[in-house]
Amino acid sequence: MDGKELFLRGFYCDNHLQFTADGELLNPSSPGPWTLCGFVKITSVEFLPDVVEIRATRVVAIYNKKMKGFEHALTPKEARIQIALAPGADREAKLGAATQKVFFTAREDFRKALSDYWNFFFWEAPPEEKLSKLKEWKISSGDEPQTYDGKGTQGHNEPPMCLWCQDPEYTEFARNARLEGMVKLWCVVDEQGRVNNIVVVEPMGAGLDEQAVESVRNWKFKPARRYGQPVPIRMTIEVNFRLGP
Repeated sequence: MDGKELFLRGFYCDNHLQFTADGELLNPSSPGPWTLCGFVKITSVEFLPDVVEIRATRVVAIYNKKMKGFEHALTPKEARIQIALAPGADREAKLGAATQKVFFTAREDFRKALSDYWNFFFWEAPPEEKLSKLKEWKISSGDEPQTYDGKGTQGHNEPPMCLWCQDPEYTEFARNARLEGMVKLWCVVDEQGRVNNIVVVEPMGAGLDEQAVESVRNWKFKPARRYGQPVPIRMTIEVNFRLGP
């Protein structure tokens, strides 16, 4: 297994993880963004009494906008993953059974484990069909939102105006790697100026997409108005990540 890259279930960020033979986490650990805490590259495997210990290097997924895909970058962080071995069977069979409980297999669709706001990005459909699907979405009020493209309005007298739009925090890896760029989100701003129905349209990876979503979720807008009345509106939000000198 040395040199093999695996995808950790649960996306746990702590670097010492202990699991039962059934894949249940024994020591407390917080899940994190899948691009930041999901991947590890195996450096060694050691069999201890009733336990297999996997040493690995943490790997971060970074989105390449030109290639339209994720690239993986090694980090300085080392992970120690201990998995209890089930009784019986030979050593290799135990290892295979243990790793399938803790890591995604090649045949599994890991996208089912992601937050809903990733569904649009991973939906395999032509761009026109994806955009059409977004425009069909409704919000809880039942009023069909219009679409705002940042250049004008469609039947609206006033576009939405952000009243409180705090910038998201950098993740430690992204800051140290001096990553800069933009996360593009699609959302609905409702009649109260609240942001909902957020989806990721163009990510950055390295945990920055989750930072962008959580930040925008708390933004407050002056709602769009049509004939003086507040109305819901769909819009694209570009969240920029920029580092100072």
